[in-house]
Amino acid sequence: MKKAFAVIIASALALGVMLSGCSVEIRSIDSLMRPPHTAMEAELQKSISALIGDEISYRSPESGEDHSAITIRDINRDGVNEAVVFYVKNDDASTVRMCVLTQSGKDWLLVSDFTGNGNGVLTVNFEDLNDDNDEEILVTWFIFNDKSQKKLSIYAADTQNNSLKVSSCISEPYNLMAVTDAYGDGEKQLLVAYSNITKEIDKNTLKLIGVSKDNEISILNEIILDNRIINLTSISTDLPPGGNPRLYVDAHVSDKSSITQVIEWNEEQRNFVSSINDTNAADLTLRSSNLICKDIDKDGIIEIPIQKPLSESINSDTSLAYLLEWCEIKDSDLVPQEYHIVNMLENYTLYFPKEWKNKIFVKSDNSARTWHFVDAEENVFFSISACMFEEWDESNFDNAQMLMIQGETVYFCTVTDVGAENGIVIADLMNYFTVNINSQG
Repeated sequence: MKKAFAVIIASALALGVMLSGCSVEIRSIDSLMRPPHTAMEAELQKSISALIGDEISYRSPESGEDHSAITIRDINRDGVNEAVVFYVKNDDASTVRMCVLTQSGKDWLLVSDFTGNGNGVLTVNFEDLNDDNDEEILVTWFIFNDKSQKKLSIYAADTQNNSLKVSSCISEPYNLMAVTDAYGDGEKQLLVAYSNITKEIDKNTLKLIGVSKDNEISILNEIILDNRIINLTSISTDLPPGGNPRLYVDAHVSDKSSITQVIEWNEEQRNFVSSINDTNAADLTLRSSNLICKDIDKDGIIEIPIQKPLSESINSDTSLAYLLEWCEIKDSDLVPQEYHIVNMLENYTLYFPKEWKNKIFVKSDNSARTWHFVDAEENVFFSISACMFEEWDESNFDNAQMLMIQGETVYFCTVTDVGAENGIVIADLMNYFTVNINSQG
């Protein structure tokens, strides 16, 4: 299929794959109890009863793009519909099953019927991983109603002599996964992340899985992740202009600390290497929040949240605060693209425009639950305060504007004449201000 050496890079998204082709969902299982809305649905349900039996109950995927127990889709792109059905037998509801049917005129024929790998379906996605015009069916299952115990199954479709066959290729525990083009050559692979939290392996691993034209599964490469990782949280990818695809893995290294590892394919070394030019690259991303990397400025490039001491303070106690830099990787270095100031004491975040850097500073008055934002001479531009809901009364706070109510706390701000003269606008502050739900920063 391509490089015989390789990279299994496993990952996280519980399948944020881009689906190709068109699919039709037969609404929800509740709708299946009502009379069919189309002749095709009526014939399909009649065929399901004839081929599988009436004593079944349907099960719908709980996440992902397709949430229906029955998805109608042209899997092999021959102009004929297939149906993927998830169900349990009423006399054995402990295991979800999956069957595939293909349309033949008004009738439907059974192609395959599989025993699933869990008592619930998490996601189902469709992706042509080997460019053979037949889509693979990617199903993730959870076990004993525990969504932390997940299994990934790959079912390969194969069309020969105008006849469709579907076979089970692989089924194994995993933590996170995504479809990616890790080598940047237009060929797709499945990126799968495995954590030692599964208890079935003793290391945190990324695997890059390929599917050959003969539907053979192969591990193209394998990467051992930071041995401090206790839980994988997300995976994402981007493609910088003129560069190689980058793979981002977010993970917890303790109950309160996270890191991001970023890797990319290096053609000269014939291996995956760190995208950040530092021997302690993961430590540079160490942060005491659960934030994951994302494209925060919507330019198609992922930014990593980097936590730093709040140097933008003056004559005040900001020990329970930090500066959050959202950094893009440029020429192997972390370059800030956005700044946010996090007040852990009052549990809020304020977007901090680049033009404020080295011009506006924080002067805290924690006893009054207030942060003043001042210039180098301590002239106040604006203030952000918090109080209990029963204390809130605009008449008690001169020129105060409420920002948000969260639980029993009211957040409000005031802008001074000096601040207004320097372009500070309350409407902007309202857009810049967010409360940290679950204290995630």
